[in-house]
Amino acid sequence: MNARQSSTQTMGQNVSVALETITATHALPALVAASVALKTYLTNIKFYAALQAVPTTGHTEDRGRVFSGAITTTLMVAGPVRSYAKTNKLGDLGAKVAHTISDIRQTRISQRVLLLQQVHDAAASVLPHLADYGVTAEMLAEQQTQIDAASGCLTTPRARIMSRRVATERLGEVIQKMRNLLADEVDPLMVRLQATDPDGYAMYQAARLTINRPGSSGGDDETAPATGETATTLATTTPGKVAA
Repeated sequence: MNARQSSTQTMGQNVSVALETITATHALPALVAASVALKTYLTNIKFYAALQAVPTTGHTEDRGRVFSGAITTTLMVAGPVRSYAKTNKLGDLGAKVAHTISDIRQTRISQRVLLLQQVHDAAASVLPHLADYGVTAEMLAEQQTQIDAASGCLTTPRARIMSRRVATERLGEVIQKMRNLLADEVDPLMVRLQATDPDGYAMYQAARLTINRPGSSGGDDETAPATGETATTLATTTPGKVAA
């Protein structure tokens, strides 16, 4: 992910937070649907960015770093699920998540991904019951992203290079779709808030501002919609053809 894409991702995250606040008091169906779509795009961006960042060299230290992050995130999910299982006497569920960091690290590296995925799938199966335990859909999405990155470390260098190439192409496409969603659907819907909820509108305006980071190309700055406009003219990139 280049600096400009990273800035756009940050903008999207800020807008998502703002929309959560705004839709709590303005439950316009189209705006709620757009908020959900935005979250999906952000999840996909994180996924492709993680694949893009998978080391292609196969160095042990790189692989260890990726696995360490995936294990840490998985254990943060496993603990609450284990507590829920014990409270509700769900022995089978508890057994699927009863792993410690030493347990996982002592298994063969090819088996670690299976253990991590087992914890994720166990948590996903009871996700509606885990809100009180602090486990959210976003946490599971982050965990899956890191598991996929760890899995990518087990492939051959050539396969990792191809995976990164596809991830780079799809990352550009998803970012473009997110820009289009904001410019074509969300920006026009937000204009009505200028009169009915000026504070909410100002919050959205601030979230829509993209600050170009060092290293990003100049001349294509993305800014918040100007007051009175119904949409933003966004800087665009032309993504490569995406593999099916």
